[in-house]
Amino acid sequence: MIIMARIEVRIDDDVKQKAVAELAKHQITLSAFVKAQVATVSSLLFNAKCRTK
Repeated sequence: MIIMARIEVRIDDDVKQKAVAELAKHQITLSAFVKAQVATVSSLLFNAKCRTK
């Protein structure tokens, strides 16, 4: 069973709208972008820990 977590963040509306507009040019939603960034960081940290053992 996959347990999903929710992330909430407060950000200036102007910054959000600019990000949404830029991501839309690449057909990426803000949600998908944030998920990808969190997964990337998680993977990098996991790989770094594996290399130091």
